[in-house]
Amino acid sequence: MASVLQVATIKDSGGNANAIEIANSSANVTVNNLAAGTIGSAVTFPAGHIIKAPVTEFLGASVSRTNDSGTSDVLSASISVDSTSDKIFIIAHISVQLWGANSVLNPTGTLILRDHTGSADLVKSSLSIDNLQANSHSLQFPPCILTHLASPGATGTYTYKLQLNTGTLGRTYIRGNNDGGWDKPTQLHLFYIKG
Repeated sequence: MASVLQVATIKDSGGNANAIEIANSSANVTVNNLAAGTIGSAVTFPAGHIIKAPVTEFLGASVSRTNDSGTSDVLSASISVDSTSDKIFIIAHISVQLWGANSVLNPTGTLILRDHTGSADLVKSSLSIDNLQANSHSLQFPPCILTHLASPGATGTYTYKLQLNTGTLGRTYIRGNNDGGWDKPTQLHLFYIKG
């Protein structure tokens, strides 16, 4: 015959403090000081928790485009999703500079956060300057931050991209690692959130 142990509280060895408390009727367990140990991978976390180490990529070599309408890939990062209800929080941190070029004194540029299919823009941020004094002049913008909460809706691995489009005016320059002594100024982060 199986034995049953009924207990409401387990104290420390000195009897001074409650280590574990078990609620009557609901059997909810409260551990008052979980000082060490690793939670097993099979444990289910409530929705809203970040449950994997974030994926972080940073730009090595700087990226520049001048007087064209093309688009350059700046950074990409991939993360796996285990459940159809889970979400991915994307943060791009970009160090960007606009320059005059070829007599253009009103440079423009666009930063784009692209979805996992590579065909849809999640977030776009347009930058511009009016009336630079010369081609050799520029403006270093404060760090630009792009964010998006993605809901893939299916399991699998998803890749997101940060892109640069210059339109047709001036020069857009994105700083890479150690450019001018800057430490990893342009980064892309993916966080996996339990749905």
